[in-house]
Amino acid sequence: MTWHTRHIAHAAVLLSLAGLSAGGALIGCAERNRDPALMTYEDRRGEAMEISRDAERLANMGKTGDAILRYQEALAISNELAGAWNNLGELYMRQGDYADAVSAFGVAAGLTPSDPRPLYNTGLVYQKVGWAKDAIDHYAEALSRDENMQEALRGHTVAADMLGRADDKTLEYIRRGLLRETDPEWREFFERQRFRVEAEMRSLSRRGG
Repeated sequence: MTWHTRHIAHAAVLLSLAGLSAGGALIGCAERNRDPALMTYEDRRGEAMEISRDAERLANMGKTGDAILRYQEALAISNELAGAWNNLGELYMRQGDYADAVSAFGVAAGLTPSDPRPLYNTGLVYQKVGWAKDAIDHYAEALSRDENMQEALRGHTVAADMLGRADDKTLEYIRRGLLRETDPEWREFFERQRFRVEAEMRSLSRRGG
C-alpha cells in the first residue's frame, strides 16, 4: 500500500469520524462534561485508550456493533491509536465491511511502520474477496516488516497458489513457512506447494533452456 493510498484512506476515515463526533457520538465525554477540543493531548489519548479497552471488552463478548461504535468514539477523540485502528478494521472485516476495513488497516499501517499486522490483515481482506494479486502484494509488504510472520507466510503461499505463481521468492517464503510450521495440516499444505513450485520452476527452466 503506497503512501498516497494510505493518505487517502486516512483522510476518508477521519472525515467519517468527524461526522460521528459532530453528530453527538461522544456521549461518554459529554456525560463527564469533557470537551475533547479543550483537553490536553495526554488527556485525549488517555480517554481514547480507556474507551478502546471498553471496545475490546465488547468485541470479546461478541458485541461487534457496540465495539465498533466505541472504537469510533475513541478515534474521534484521538486518531493516533494504531491498535484501535487495526482492531476496528478487524471488526469491519468480521462484518463484511471490507472497504472500511481496508481504510482502517491503511491508517494503522501508516501509524506503525514496523508492525506487519495491518498489512497482513489488508491481504486477508483481499484474499477473502478473491483478489489474489492484491492479497499477495500486501502479504509481501507484511513480510518486509517481519520476515518470519507465520500468518503472512501462510497467506502468501495460499495467494501464490491461487495465482499459480512459481518463482524464487515464492519458494523462499514456502520453505521459510515450512521450517517454522507446527500445524500438521499447514505443514502438508506447505509441502504440496513446495513440490508444485519446484516442479513448475524446473519445467520453466527446461523450456527456457
